[in-house]
Amino acid sequence: MAMLCMLEERRSQKATYPLLSCSDIEVLLAQILRRRDVTVEEVVRQMELGIKARQQVHRFSLPKTKSPKPATAGYANLTK
Repeated sequence: MAMLCMLEERRSQKATYPLLSCSDIEVLLAQILRRRDVTVEEVVRQMELGIKARQQVHRFSLPKTKSPKPATAGYANLTK
């Protein structure tokens, strides 16, 4: 039942938070259910910071494309 809840939440938030993890949802629920003085907005703000950090890691972990080497136009390496 808990996994179904996680799946539904991730699917419903996919457009807004494409990297939303089950851990994010757990933290959100734990904060809301445990502490009444923490607002939903504050928990969502913290969750967004975590998602942005994951996006940064994801973006920098993608393989970089290599730039093509300039053509030598038939010139031989004369230093050898």
